[in-house]
Amino acid sequence: MRRAIGLISALLFAVSCGRKPHPLEVSFWYWNIPFHLNQTQTAELQNMGVKQLFVRCATFAATKSGVRTMLPQQWPSGEKAFPCVLVFNFDLGLLTHFESLDTSRVSADMASGILKQAAYAANQGVQVRGVQLDIDSPTRLLPKYGDILGRVRTALNHKDWSFSATALTSWLYSPKIASIAKQVDFLAPQFYERDVALNLNDPSTISDLHGLRHGLDQSANLGIPFYAGIASYGHAILYDEKGRFASIYHGLNPEDALRHPAFKFESSEPLDESGNIAQPDSYVGEDRLTLVATRNAASGKGIGYHLVYDLPTPAVISAQNKVLEENAPGNCLGMIIYRLPPDDDPLALSAGSVAAALRGQPTEPEISAKLSEQTLRTASIGDSTHVVNIELMNKGNAATGTSPGAVQVLIQLNEAGFESASLGGFDEAIPGSYHNGSFVQTGKSNANAVLFKRSQLLAGQTITAQILLRAGCRALSILTKEALSGQEIVSK
Repeated sequence: MRRAIGLISALLFAVSCGRKPHPLEVSFWYWNIPFHLNQTQTAELQNMGVKQLFVRCATFAATKSGVRTMLPQQWPSGEKAFPCVLVFNFDLGLLTHFESLDTSRVSADMASGILKQAAYAANQGVQVRGVQLDIDSPTRLLPKYGDILGRVRTALNHKDWSFSATALTSWLYSPKIASIAKQVDFLAPQFYERDVALNLNDPSTISDLHGLRHGLDQSANLGIPFYAGIASYGHAILYDEKGRFASIYHGLNPEDALRHPAFKFESSEPLDESGNIAQPDSYVGEDRLTLVATRNAASGKGIGYHLVYDLPTPAVISAQNKVLEENAPGNCLGMIIYRLPPDDDPLALSAGSVAAALRGQPTEPEISAKLSEQTLRTASIGDSTHVVNIELMNKGNAATGTSPGAVQVLIQLNEAGFESASLGGFDEAIPGSYHNGSFVQTGKSNANAVLFKRSQLLAGQTITAQILLRAGCRALSILTKEALSGQEIVSK
């Protein structure tokens, strides 16, 4: 008994004096439907030591008298690699009416919905580790939210599950957070996207290093364990012709927007902690890609609108992890990273990129190119066409930069003989004359080289293309270069 008391006292001492008693855990929020991890993601998560995933399971929406469960998660059979904490959030309509909700009815409806979804997940082979509520309650209504949490936990009555809630950083500075802390096993404050820039010229970032530093100090006083929520994702915002916030944009991904005839590339800039253009020593790991609309949409509006992407790089994980390592108090169990993306998502870092950043490894693209050739003969006329197949792969642990021509590959020919190109995964193919390191665009008849361009290549992504050459013409070499600022592979 004395030994147990001694261990508890030592742990409390470690917490009170801010010392981390153990390494920080790493986990992720998973927000897509259906839930699926490929073999590469599973291996990368296991190598990171991930012990559980926080998976969005369903959303609660308002009815006339209570709440209903919508957008339930789909769990393909066999997804058993990691235990899961099932996360339930409120839709915007329910948040709007949060103050007027009947606490008893809403709590009963939520508990019923949680138990139903948890049973379905378990039947599909999911190891249900716990339940987490993700409700952005106004700070002044935290006592009401705490009452709901307590009622839901009592109704669930499941001793084998953890019970937790996410938290807004603003809550950490209010004594009312005690109403939440006493009802849960741990909290997950989300230290990112504290503000959305309402004006085109307002600097902002998704990560919030300032809020993370100060929020960790505040979280030391919670009296319970917590996980720090950090960001590994990007987003897009649409601004009107006067530079005012119009909407969060969920249409084109950055590559498609750069290809789209209605948009013109304006700039691609590295950001510092305040959202301004970064100096080399102040880069926070986020890039701002800005495009301007050059034509109207069907609604009659659009010209002069700006589409602004905030794009993450692995450096954003390095920056947040550094703050955690230097400032995490003893009751910080680890980090939950938002979010683990599906395959080939240009708006979120891959698990491999995150893993490399957390290990302190170099994170950069590595472009590999391959050529294969064949001759096609037309027996009826005795003619032939030479086919050159191009394969480009990013073998690195980070995506390339995103801008027009950020990825380029030059195919040098032995003579002028270019006939046509099939773009495949590239944006454009430019015929030209290449001599002594200089490339000049020309017509097809004089082209002894072809320059292929693409705006981005994700980590692990492979694209292909093909060119047709006249008989006797062959590919001599393939040259690649990642041009982060969009410059040509060779000077004109």
